[in-house]
Amino acid sequence: MKRIEILIVFIVAGFIFCNRGLAPTGIKPLPQSTLSFPVDVVGGEMTGHWIPASENGLEAALANPEALTGMVDSLILDSRLSGSLTVSSEMEMVFDSLLIQIYPNVYFGGIKIPVSPFIEFIDTTISYEQPWANVVVAPINTTFLKIDTLGYSASGDSLTLVTKPVEFPGFEFVKYYLLFRFIRD
Repeated sequence: MKRIEILIVFIVAGFIFCNRGLAPTGIKPLPQSTLSFPVDVVGGEMTGHWIPASENGLEAALANPEALTGMVDSLILDSRLSGSLTVSSEMEMVFDSLLIQIYPNVYFGGIKIPVSPFIEFIDTTISYEQPWANVVVAPINTTFLKIDTLGYSASGDSLTLVTKPVEFPGFEFVKYYLLFRFIRD
């Protein structure tokens, strides 16, 4: 009789002191990232086939415009995006003829200074990791894009991807970010 009482005490103590208790053992949701992005990123379900939003598919903006104070009067980044993106449940991103075009318009003393456009064509498949519910780590390395971390928000038929600020080619002290807006195809 004494052994049964001791066994019952151990079983009850196991339930009380077990840090998991009777919690289900399913997959836990990923926590939100503490990384800082220029816009809010909330995560969501991003799998699907996506095409650029018609009018504002790509926005290129300076993360630190004060870095240009005294150097130029203004810098306007005109940007365009075409192609498509497919995000699979197997943690792959398929960039299908994704064309990124950024046309810098630089003005100094009221005069427009000619600057070559940044044009990238991405046609590849990359694997990504998802360390947080609102962040993917996807290495995208092209001539002028060196991106590895993207914040994202996906809701219904829209997907927004945002890069962490990266260095402007030729001007390392100037940082910019890209904001990609997609709609479900």
